[in-house]
Amino acid sequence: MIIQRHFYYGKRQAQILHTRLRTQCSSLNYDLYQKNITDSPMCRCGSIENLQHFLLNCPYYHDIRQDLLQTITQIPEANVQLLVNGNINLLLYGNKSLTYEINIKIFHAIQSYILRSKRFYLDSIDNIDVHVRSPVDAWFPIGIHLTDISPFQV
Repeated sequence: MIIQRHFYYGKRQAQILHTRLRTQCSSLNYDLYQKNITDSPMCRCGSIENLQHFLLNCPYYHDIRQDLLQTITQIPEANVQLLVNGNINLLLYGNKSLTYEINIKIFHAIQSYILRSKRFYLDSIDNIDVHVRSPVDAWFPIGIHLTDISPFQV
């Protein structure tokens, strides 16, 4: 399998999230439900939270979706492809028949949408039930502190 060059476009975090959506390994509730990780595939708006819903239908992302669609419709070749396909494949994969420049415009638009949605980030740190350690503690096992270590110990 040859990976298209435009798959490497964008910020690393955006690339990862975009790839997870493409491979159905995202934290969308439908993807998690399919893997028996969550009890429900439902979105907080009441619909099934699958990829189609997240990209095209969820009311929580209406404003940024309008920006995405406006950007895509300004790319004549992409707009025609989106209308012909009638699905989201163009947003996920681009199209080999389009130039690299057009594909990266499409990827820039969809990756911007993904990041701006903030769907794949923690909404609140309050929901985490773990012991948060300082960055210095990460270098040492729990219970050992910098003051316990001699400068001559390795």
